[in-house]
Amino acid sequence: MASILLVDILSKKTVDSMEKLAHSLKLSPVLIGLFLASLGTDLPEIMNSILSSYMKEGDINVGDSLGSVFAQITLGFGVLPFAAGLTLKKIRFKKKHVGILGISLIVCLFMLLSIVQTGYFSRFNALILLGTYLCISFIHGLVIPTKLRLKREEVAYRSPLYYLVMIFLGFFGLTLATFVIIKSIVFLCKFFGVPKYFISFTILAISTSLPEVAASIAALERGLTGIILGNILGSCIVDASLSIAIGPLFFPVSISADAALRSGVYTLLASFLVVLSLYANKGRLTLSLGLLFLLLYLIMFPYSIYII
Repeated sequence: MASILLVDILSKKTVDSMEKLAHSLKLSPVLIGLFLASLGTDLPEIMNSILSSYMKEGDINVGDSLGSVFAQITLGFGVLPFAAGLTLKKIRFKKKHVGILGISLIVCLFMLLSIVQTGYFSRFNALILLGTYLCISFIHGLVIPTKLRLKREEVAYRSPLYYLVMIFLGFFGLTLATFVIIKSIVFLCKFFGVPKYFISFTILAISTSLPEVAASIAALERGLTGIILGNILGSCIVDASLSIAIGPLFFPVSISADAALRSGVYTLLASFLVVLSLYANKGRLTLSLGLLFLLLYLIMFPYSIYII
């Protein structure tokens, strides 16, 4: 538990340094929402992918990444209407952006499912997913206008070198903390006789998804709905492509095909329903939709016990 808490703290600190680095270098604000924030909050999944693949624990990598997609798109969007009620904020995303990012996520999940059903994650598979991520990122840069504007506070930013050092230290701390988490999961699974994939898809995925949820609630308090959409859906896209593939790119690994495929299909169906619901509701995230998304999330637990 201490390692999981440390991962969340370090993620937030690292993301904060990355955001300040972007401001100090006068980068486009849209990079913070769609690319920088989503990549930053996915640091635990990326570290987990590399270390679990190196340790030949492919189920932990795939279970965490797929579970993170599921947790973020259901739990992440599900809790926001309740947080909005407390802050008296209305949540409405741009319908066009919901469609573009949603289709991108569905494409990544389809590609991922075609890989996990083989039971082996090769370097070639990893290159395909990484190529998909790069292509989608390029398309996003072309079709999504950079109209998001963050209200830059009048503060004195430090030199870019300072933030680069802080980011490096954050990565180092995340690596150590994630290593401890993976070792703990392996030990607990062996001790209780629980499949590693189940623990990774449920408990570990929820833990590594907390930075995305926390960042989205923080953005909601400032009325930055565009950042919320870019962070949640952007993180899901990263999890379904970049983060899950970065480990096998260096360390090809075997996985439990049946468990990965069944949980992946449910994740795909849930993602499609969430995206379709938001798009059909013209980008409005209402309390009723939030309840629906939370229900999808809760159903996952008995379903996971049955399939895994």
